Amino acid sequence: MTEKLTKDEINLYDRQIRLWGFEGQARLREAKVAVLNLSGAGVEIVKNLALGGIGHISIIDSNELLEQDLNVNFFVDASQIGQNKGAATRGRIAELNPRTEVIVYEESWQEWESNEWSKFDVVIGCSLSGEDIKIVNSRCRAAKVRFIACGVHGLYGYIFNDLIETENWINVEKSGRRAVGDSINAVSKIVGIEDVKDKESLQEKIRIRTLYKPWEEINFEIVDKMYPTVKKKGKKVSRKLFWMIGLLGMKSEYGVLIDEVDIDIEELTNKVNEVSERFGVSECFKFEKTELEVLKRHAFCEFAPTNAIIGGVVSQDIVNCIVEQELCVTNFAVLDGESIEMPVYIL
Repeated sequence: MTEKLTKDEINLYDRQIRLWGFEGQARLREAKVAVLNLSGAGVEIVKNLALGGIGHISIIDSNELLEQDLNVNFFVDASQIGQNKGAATRGRIAELNPRTEVIVYEESWQEWESNEWSKFDVVIGCSLSGEDIKIVNSRCRAAKVRFIACGVHGLYGYIFNDLIETENWINVEKSGRRAVGDSINAVSKIVGIEDVKDKESLQEKIRIRTLYKPWEEINFEIVDKMYPTVKKKGKKVSRKLFWMIGLLGMKSEYGVLIDEVDIDIEELTNKVNEVSERFGVSECFKFEKTELEVLKRHAFCEFAPTNAIIGGVVSQDIVNCIVEQELCVTNFAVLDGESIEMPVYIL
C-alpha cells in the first residue's frame, strides 16, 4: 500500500499534485526507474524525473565522461572528464532533489542477469542499437517491466515505447456516443467512463486501455491500412521514420568521440532501404545516398535542443504511465527538427 505524502512533500510538489493528485504523486515517490546510458537525452530524462519526484533512479553506464559531453550534460564540469558518467553526475542530481534516491552502476547492462530487471517499474534505453533494444526489451518483457528506447541524431530523434499494457484516464468533452468497449484506434479501447465531479463541467473522464508490442514485432500493417494509397503514404508518412529505424540497424556509436564516428554511406543506405522493404513499402519509399548524406552528418551527434524535446516527451510518458493519466506515445515517434514536426506511428 502506498504511504501518504508528508506535509513537506505536499508543499514541494503542490503544482503537479494539482495535475495528478495525491495518489499519483505518491506512486511517483515509490517508482523505480532505470536509465541505460547517460546520453544527452538521458541527462534530460534524469533531470525531469528527479524534479518530478520519482523516488528511485538507477543509472547504468560503464562509459567515461568525455569533453564533448560537457555540451549536453549540465550536471558536470571539465574537472570530471575521465570519470564514470553516472558517478560524475550523481551528486548534482541529488542536490536537485534530495528526496530522490540515485544509484549508479558503473558497468554495462549486458552484464546483468535476467532477474535483475524485475526490480524496476520502467527501463529507458538511450542511444542503443536496434539489436540492443531487442535484447533489453525482451528481458524487460520477461520481467513484466515497461521499456522505452530513445535516441538523438542532431536535428532528428526517435522514441519507441513498449509499455506492455496501460490503462490511463483522460478528460474529454461529454458525448453520449461513447461506450465502454469502443475502439480509440487499432490498439486502444475505452474500458471505463465517469462523470467529472464538477456539476458544471462539460467534460467526462474515460479510461483507455492500450496494448503495446515488443521491438521485434513492429510492422507497418496499421499504418498501411490508415494510408492505403501510395499518394497518402507519401504525404502522411515521414521519410525520417525509415531514417531512424535504418540507423538503428547499425552499431551504436554512443561513447565514441564524435570526430571518430565514421558512418559508411553504402551500409546506411542499404539499412534504410531494408526497412522500407521489410515494411512492404519500397515502391513509395526508396532512398538514395544523396538523401542519406544528411543523416550521415547528423548521426550520433547529441544536440541540446533535440535532447530536451526527446527527454521531455520520454519523461512525460514515464510519469503518465505511473500516475495513469493522459496517453503515452503509441508506439514510435519521430522528431524532425528540420520541419519542426514529431509524428507518431503505430508500428
